[in-house]
Amino acid sequence: MTMTETQGPNPRAKPSARDRIMNLAEAAVLQKGFGATSIDELVAGAGITKSGFFYHFKDKSDLAKAQLERYLERDRTILEDIFGRARCMTTRCTAS
Repeated sequence: MTMTETQGPNPRAKPSARDRIMNLAEAAVLQKGFGATSIDELVAGAGITKSGFFYHFKDKSDLAKAQLERYLERDRTILEDIFGRARCMTTRCTAS
């Protein structure tokens, strides 16, 4: 993945419904935990219908899986950058 999920191809464009749900879920889970985060609050915050939620996620567990995949992708990007810099340090490559 070459672009962040929250930005898409145009960082000025309004985030998709899926991205809005994901962003709201991340904030809510960090604030009060997964168990205390409801689908109803995410639907209201994203400005979509409940069926809109279920279009993107089959259930709350599917949302949790998508959140984990998002975190792993972020970590992978950070680690690739760190290891790339380390390789450059050991091979004396120049910054581009």
